[in-house]
Amino acid sequence: MKKLIVVVAAIVAGCSAQKPAPESAALPGGNVVLATFTVDVDMAAGTFVVRTTPNPSAAPAGSAALVNLNADVTVANSGFSWWDSNDPLNACTNGSSPATWGAAVTVKNNLTGTVLSGVYAEITTFHGASGTESCSNPTSPPTGLSTTYGLWSYGTIQPGATTSAQKWIFKYTTATNFSFSGRIIGVRANPANVEGGIQRRVVWSETRLNVIGDNGTTVVVATPPTGIDFVDSTTGAFLHSVATTTGVSAIAVATNRIWWGSPASGTSFVVGWMDSDGGNPSSATVTPPGVTLGSFGFVHTIIPDPTSPTLKAWIIFTDNDALTFVWSYTIGTGLGTVTSINGTSRSAALASNGYIYVPMYSQDVIQPLSISTDPAGKSASISSSGALKCPTPYSIFPSGSVLYMACKSSGFVASMTNAGQFQNLGTITQPTGIVRLASGEVWAGSESTLQRVGAINYSASLGDGSVYPVTPANGYLWVTKAGYLWQIKTQ
Repeated sequence: MKKLIVVVAAIVAGCSAQKPAPESAALPGGNVVLATFTVDVDMAAGTFVVRTTPNPSAAPAGSAALVNLNADVTVANSGFSWWDSNDPLNACTNGSSPATWGAAVTVKNNLTGTVLSGVYAEITTFHGASGTESCSNPTSPPTGLSTTYGLWSYGTIQPGATTSAQKWIFKYTTATNFSFSGRIIGVRANPANVEGGIQRRVVWSETRLNVIGDNGTTVVVATPPTGIDFVDSTTGAFLHSVATTTGVSAIAVATNRIWWGSPASGTSFVVGWMDSDGGNPSSATVTPPGVTLGSFGFVHTIIPDPTSPTLKAWIIFTDNDALTFVWSYTIGTGLGTVTSINGTSRSAALASNGYIYVPMYSQDVIQPLSISTDPAGKSASISSSGALKCPTPYSIFPSGSVLYMACKSSGFVASMTNAGQFQNLGTITQPTGIVRLASGEVWAGSESTLQRVGAINYSASLGDGSVYPVTPANGYLWVTKAGYLWQIKTQ
C-alpha cells in the first residue's frame, strides 16, 4: 500500500519557542494516527527541516529535498518563507514585529483505495522558550485533541488527492530556533466489495437497515437487482455471489444459516435461506392469508429463532407505513399466524430475555413481542416519548439485556433496558442505523456521515446519499451509502 504524504508548501522564518507540551490526550474513538512528524525551524536561514526517527536523514537547511519521516510519511520543504505583520490574523500578536510567522501546509493522501476523513494535524510538543501560540485553530476541536500548540482541520481526503493549503500561523517573539512534533490523525475508510478494481453495487435505500450481515470471516450484503454478495471481512475483497429469486430487503445470519426476505409483489413476498457459505440456496413465495400487503411493503427484518435458527425465523414486515406484521416462518411448514401492530417500523431486535422489540417510528412506542409462543404474543407497548427517552425510534441494536436506539426525527440516541428503562446517550442529526461495539462505543449513521455518539469522529462524504445500514464485523464498521459498501477502520 502506498503512503500518506504531508507536503509543507510554504515554510517560515521568524519564530519563538515554548515549553514542552504535556502528554497528548488519548485519541477520540475511531481515530488512528496516520502519521507523525518532527520539525526543526532555523529562524535565521528561514528553513523548516525534518528530523526523522529512528533514521535521522533530515534534509540540509534550506533545501527542498524529500526525506522519510516514518513508515507512512514524507515531508517536502519548498524553502519558501513568509511572515506578515498585516496578515488577516494579525490579532495573533504579542506586540513584536513582524506579528506572525507560519507555513502553508497541505496534506496528500497517497494511500491506494483509502479515503481519509476527519483528518487533523496536531502539534503535540513545542520545545523552546514561552511566548509563541498558534492562531489558526478550529474553535470546537474534537474530544481528545488540543489546540494548545496548534491544530488544523483537513477534512476528508480522497485517494491520491491533495488538500488546499492551511496556514499554520503563530505569534512571533524572537529569532530563536525551535522544534516541534505532532501527528496527523483521522479515520480510514476503504471501499469494500471490490472486483477487478471496480466497486460492485449493493442495495441501498433509506428503508433498508438490515441488508448487511456478519458471517465471521465474511460480510454478506444484498446486491441489486437480485443476489447476495460475500465479502472478505479483513480485506474487503469480493469473494462470490449467490443468486436470489427476487430482490433482497433484509438479511440475517445465524449459525450455519443465512436468511433473507424480499419486498412485496402484489399479495406475496419471498423468504429465502442458504448455508452459511452460500451453498444450497432455496426460497419460498408466501401469500399471507387474511392480510393485505401494501404496494410499498417489504420485509425489513428477519430474526432467526433462538431455539431453531436453521429451521425457523421471525419475519417483520411493514406495509405502506400503516401496519407492521410479524410471522414465524418454518422451513417445510411455512408461515405461522400473523401478529399485527399499528404503525410504522423499520427495524427490530431480539433481546436476551427472548423478546423481540420493535420500534414503532410513527407511534413513539417500542413494542415487545414474546416468541415463546407462536404467534408472537404482544406485551404492553413501552412509550418512548419524552426528552429523556427516544421519540421517533427508528432503528435498534441489541446488546444483552440493553437495546440501543437511533431516534431519527428527534435526533436522540438512547439505550433502553428490556424492562423499559431509558437513558439518553446524546444528540446527533437525524440518526439512522445504529450499533454498539464491544468497546462500549455507540455509532450511528447521521445524514451523509457516520458518528460516534458523544464525539464527531468520522464525517466522510463517500458519494451522495445518507448512511443507513451500519454493521460491525471483524473490527470494522460496515456501511452502505449511495449504493456502495464501505469498510471503516474504527480502532
